[in-house]
Amino acid sequence: MKRIFQFITISFVTLGGLSMLPANAQTSISVLTATADVRSAAMGTVPLVGSTLMPLYSTPSAMFDLEGKSLQASYAMGLSPEKSHSGRQYFHTLSAGYRLSSKHSLLIGARHWGGLQMDYFNSVGTKVGKIHPRDWTIDLGYAFALSPSLRLHAGASYLNTYSSQTAHGLMMHLGATYLGRLSFLNQGRYALDFVARNLGPKLSYGQRSKSSAALPTYLQASGMMNFATAEHQQLTFGLTARYQTTLTSDRAMSAGAGLEYDFERIVALRFGAVYQPESSYLTMGLGRNLGPLSLGASYSWGSYSEFNILNVGIALSF
Repeated sequence: MKRIFQFITISFVTLGGLSMLPANAQTSISVLTATADVRSAAMGTVPLVGSTLMPLYSTPSAMFDLEGKSLQASYAMGLSPEKSHSGRQYFHTLSAGYRLSSKHSLLIGARHWGGLQMDYFNSVGTKVGKIHPRDWTIDLGYAFALSPSLRLHAGASYLNTYSSQTAHGLMMHLGATYLGRLSFLNQGRYALDFVARNLGPKLSYGQRSKSSAALPTYLQASGMMNFATAEHQQLTFGLTARYQTTLTSDRAMSAGAGLEYDFERIVALRFGAVYQPESSYLTMGLGRNLGPLSLGASYSWGSYSEFNILNVGIALSF
């Protein structure tokens, strides 16, 4: 056990150092920062244990909570309801996970973001046309149940991003989830999740270009608790805090909180809020379970309507 924790600590420090290499520019790279899991998106972006909508992009160890099922596939789409002068942003996410045993799970997925357009100028400032920025990734994940209470997860991603020039990148994530029981609450339990995402060296936009960009590396700590309020009814509450290492100190911190009320395991009502410097927003959503099929929708809105996002998702477990 001691060696495992030493390995995790060394990996975080080493890879975190790689991700903070100096860069001449930095970008949010929307496909890496968008919340693909619809349940989390409705609850203030809190990564939730037990979420079966998009485990790979929320908490991969949730694959162990499929209640007797071993295979899960999901799709989610996000769309900005309001079209701005730059277009209408959207993203698509596909993922699948397979639980090999009670201790091992493998996951795979892909993400795509696009929809906007920008004016393109040559070196002397003359407009020569338009460009359509877009990002896409291919992602792999692995979850390991070290014990009934402690789960570890890791993953790797390939990124292709384009904004007048194309850059390629490799990155990884490392995380751990701890589960516990709340004996003083009816069927109560809690979970703590720690993860470092988008760990990797800076992106370089081709051999001829001198521009580069740092990945949006962030460290995230989250906690959630749920308990039964009545027979077949459950309340879930979660908190999360995120520190993005590649932003200036006055913009690096963000936080979120979410609440879910699950009624009769048929429909779930979800609400949340996200604090970010200069761009905080509220979230809400619905969820519905139909046997092996899970459906979800969420909406986030804030001061800048062009950044409001409507998410819909579907997941099938069998």
